[in-house]
Amino acid sequence: MLEAFIFATILCGFFGIILKKNLVMKIISMDIMSTGVIAYY
Repeated sequence: MLEAFIFATILCGFFGIILKKNLVMKIISMDIMSTGVIAYY
């Protein structure tokens, strides 16, 4: 269950980076994604 949540967090961050044109949102998405990656390991 927790792994699925972490994976979803990484995916949300990844799609956020691709879809958002806004630089601030890209930075936030990268931060969310890195947090998910750190939580996974």
